[in-house]
Amino acid sequence: MRHPGGWPVLLQRTLVDLFQASAEEHADEVAMRYKREGRWQEITYEDLQGFVEDLAGGLLFLDLEPGDRVGIWSANSPEWVIADYASMHAGAVTAPVYETLPADQAGYILEDAGAKVVFVEDEDKLEGVLSQQGRLDDLETIVVMGPVPEGYEEKSNILGMDELYTQGNTYNDQLPETLPERMDARGPEDLASLVYTSGTTGDPKGVMLTHRNFASNVEATVEALPIEEEIHLAFLPLAHSFARTGDEFVPYSTGSTVCFAEGQDELQDNMQEVQPTVMLSVPRLYEKMHQSIRDKMEDKGPVAERLFAWAVGVGREVARHEIHDEPVEGWLAVKKNLADTLVLDKLQDVTGGRLKYFVSGGAALNPAIMEFFASAGLWIMQGYGLTETSPVISCNRPGAYRIGSVGQTLDEVEVRIAQETWDGAEDEGEIQVRGPNVTQGYDGLDEQTEELFTEDGWLRTGDVGRLDDDGFLYITDRLKKIFKTAYGKYIVPNKIEGKLKERPFIEQVLVVGEDRKFVSALIAPDFEQLTTWADEEGLAVDSHGDLVENEAVRDRIWAEVDRVNEDLARYESLKEIALLPRVLDEDHDEMTPTMKIKRRVVEEHFADEIETMYPDE
Repeated sequence: MRHPGGWPVLLQRTLVDLFQASAEEHADEVAMRYKREGRWQEITYEDLQGFVEDLAGGLLFLDLEPGDRVGIWSANSPEWVIADYASMHAGAVTAPVYETLPADQAGYILEDAGAKVVFVEDEDKLEGVLSQQGRLDDLETIVVMGPVPEGYEEKSNILGMDELYTQGNTYNDQLPETLPERMDARGPEDLASLVYTSGTTGDPKGVMLTHRNFASNVEATVEALPIEEEIHLAFLPLAHSFARTGDEFVPYSTGSTVCFAEGQDELQDNMQEVQPTVMLSVPRLYEKMHQSIRDKMEDKGPVAERLFAWAVGVGREVARHEIHDEPVEGWLAVKKNLADTLVLDKLQDVTGGRLKYFVSGGAALNPAIMEFFASAGLWIMQGYGLTETSPVISCNRPGAYRIGSVGQTLDEVEVRIAQETWDGAEDEGEIQVRGPNVTQGYDGLDEQTEELFTEDGWLRTGDVGRLDDDGFLYITDRLKKIFKTAYGKYIVPNKIEGKLKERPFIEQVLVVGEDRKFVSALIAPDFEQLTTWADEEGLAVDSHGDLVENEAVRDRIWAEVDRVNEDLARYESLKEIALLPRVLDEDHDEMTPTMKIKRRVVEEHFADEIETMYPDE
């Protein structure tokens, strides 16, 4: 059934509607699990619904009006989700802040959003907000997710979340019609959230996303994958649009259970404990898992390595048959059973044994990594999207999968390849998008919003790609990242960087060479792996600085670079490298919270190293 306006009926509903319908249908089922004091705790949908409505009542008690802005500055937790949904139930617009941001950057977002209420995780975040109060003209109330810290109890504008639950429960009892009326008054075209871009090229911008934007993405994603009553293990920050849709809006609209991971270091243990069926991540997790498995095989000796390589080769052949819907039979079926028994089933056990698929987003995933995991029956559904598209545009899915692609577009989403802004390969161009998931624009930034769209209303992604005959989308690179050498040759850094990161001893790469005579790279080594190798070689090195200056180490890294150069055209092969004495990180403002390299910042920080690679220019 279609709405007269052209959108499916579901798109005339809000995230609040989807949550309420799911909570009513799955009242007795587990909505979320989280670990406290070493034990997994559970919250049912009925209890979650109660917490959300009580907190929403508390926000109404604070005179929150429709359209007011609410900030959330916290790590992932049940309280994060409850604050988000409660704010939307009360008609507010949420503005999430990455938990890892320093106070001044959090203050920028809260100021820009005009936050009236801010939820903070703990005393540290509370003090961070208080340090920014001079710029937060709209801020009236700070809500601490735990107890109000000692020394702040008497401040009337600082409340504990438990206190606000109690006030909200009383408010809803005394004025039982107010919250339902507020919920009903919000429509699909109303703003649900301001999601701030991670700022790789400047100050973050508040992307305006409506209930319809998100609801359309929920519906289309659920249908594509499909998702129904799954077990999610969530560890990506919910402030990111990929995790927000995939680990919050999708599961709580489908009766699924979300288990909050304790952290990166505990992720392996958590997978064993909760046995997820679906797990979202950025490519870095899969790269680390891949490297860890390879390292373990090397440690077991040449016989184990050869057996592993054989099993993975069989798995790859099986995966190719399955991708093209071809039967696995005869001798291949025999080899598959043997490979599964001896090797591949053990890889599946690493994830807990119930995983249907991983989902990858946020950055490009190396095709070799996709193929490796597929060989073990661990399918990575690589997708593509932007904060500005709520976020999913396309994704691989069961029955429609191509290694190296980001899949086919979601229902109701259209993609075109615009070649007028691109003078590279003939079948490539800028990816442009339209559909119900596309943002209205940037909050308060009319000029940037105008630049975001074409004259005929398509969103400019800034990404370069192509569509094959079956509708699978392939991403080449960012328009702004592709550069020309001094000889006019186009260089696609992402391709070269991806190949280098596949090699041992290399963790991070930034390819440079715009308007230069040749291409070079800044390389941050995998120091853990490199230190182990140096010890085995008997090299006298006491620090990371000593490592990267050691001639034998440089030769070892160059050997890996040369292997990559063999697969590159002569004009794009690396002529020089600079080894960095540390990895790029958020502390130096070189990485976004979603682990994307801030190219401009890194080039500034390591300008001397770059110039050293071009002594004659």
